[in-house]
Amino acid sequence: MENEEKYKELSDKLEQELNEYKDFLKTKTPDEIIENSYKLVCMMGIQEYMLYSREYSKVELKTLLKSRNILEECYQTWLCSDGSLSEVLEYATDHTICLLKEDMLRKERRKNAR
Repeated sequence: MENEEKYKELSDKLEQELNEYKDFLKTKTPDEIIENSYKLVCMMGIQEYMLYSREYSKVELKTLLKSRNILEECYQTWLCSDGSLSEVLEYATDHTICLLKEDMLRKERRKNAR
């Protein structure tokens, strides 16, 4: 039961941090909001991963609850990492192009077979 309560605290903490960042963005100009929208989307993805794709030990939960800006820290670490969102986007784009091409060729073969 204790871990469930701590997990709920973590969920609330992450939601609060995300809402504070959104409130911060609301004070910015439209251009500044657009420039920072990437960070917002990444922070939302980090939050989703942390809440729905990962389990935590008691020590990890305790550590996270004591951390000040978890999403910001994870975002900054991710920015400095080797992997990038562009790699994922490139793969998804290439895969989609391949599927579209295959679909078009299949349609052309059907049309030519008539």
